[in-house]
Amino acid sequence: MNTTWDQATSLYLRRDRNSAHSFLNMEKWEKALLLSHNGTLPRGIAELAFLYLLDLVAHPDQIAAKLR
Repeated sequence: MNTTWDQATSLYLRRDRNSAHSFLNMEKWEKALLLSHNGTLPRGIAELAFLYLLDLVAHPDQIAAKLR
């Protein structure tokens, strides 16, 4: 799979986010992506979780709609 650096970064972050669910059903390209990474992420990546929290707090009506 040929991909740009930006696409690979996006795919890595999505796979990392979803990794809590399972590593068992990954496709070959997903395994290659995870195994080829050295594990070092930019400092700002850690703040992404905080942005999700801020979005939830800023839009409580969306939380209620998803819980119905």
